[in-house]
Amino acid sequence: MTNELTKFKYEQLDESTADFLRQKESNMRQIVGKAYTELGKELKEARDRLAGNNQYDGVFLKWLEYIGMERTKAHRLINRYELVANCNDQTRDLLEDMPITLTYEIARPNSENIPEKAQAKSEVLAGDIATLKEYRERIKELERKAEQAEQRAEAERAERERLEIENEELANREPEVIKEYIEKDTPELRDRSFDTPYGVKLLDEFYEAMDELSKWQQKYAWITSDNDQLKSFARVDEDMKEEFRKNINMWRTLSEIFDEDDGNIIDAEIININ
Repeated sequence: MTNELTKFKYEQLDESTADFLRQKESNMRQIVGKAYTELGKELKEARDRLAGNNQYDGVFLKWLEYIGMERTKAHRLINRYELVANCNDQTRDLLEDMPITLTYEIARPNSENIPEKAQAKSEVLAGDIATLKEYRERIKELERKAEQAEQRAEAERAERERLEIENEELANREPEVIKEYIEKDTPELRDRSFDTPYGVKLLDEFYEAMDELSKWQQKYAWITSDNDQLKSFARVDEDMKEEFRKNINMWRTLSEIFDEDDGNIIDAEIININ
């Protein structure tokens, strides 16, 4: 090489040299990883042997002090060994090739105490995360997404509650009764022969029906309070469409009758069915 490197980077090397050194780094990582695994195994066996309920109760910690090993480091090595020992061969090789700090972190007893940590840990074991920095950043990202999802859910709950209150108010509201009167001596009525018993009966039943429809409209006005929701239902619910089609012909017929512009029919503004 002709250029002196002030700071090592694989990218500054030729491809052959870079691949050679990457392999050496991987080999050494595995050697160190396996050594840490073996250390954890020895420490776990010593701890289990010197655990409570025997004549040497409490000696394990004194022994650690004697050999010059910190209690925290010993527990990290034991936790790491237990993690590695419970994995298959492929995952075990992956863990032993990882930075020791990352394996310490995912071997902690609380490494799955929240869903975000559990998800990030599973991604480490799948080989999708290779450094401690990436692991911690992934946890923060998942926590942000969880918080945003909770905020959206809360907003949706608030909107549902608002609509429920609004619909309840509409349902409990006293119906507004609107009465329209038609003079019996108008030419329109005489032409329609409303003076006959059948004509009077038909007119009375028509107004009775209109009153019932008005009450129905007041009672079920909440149905159209959320047009987007109703449209979404109508797109996918064939039963709803069929129920509507059963009644649409009557509404169309009434609309055609009251929209006739011949001057002899009651003004469509009196009863608007459009």
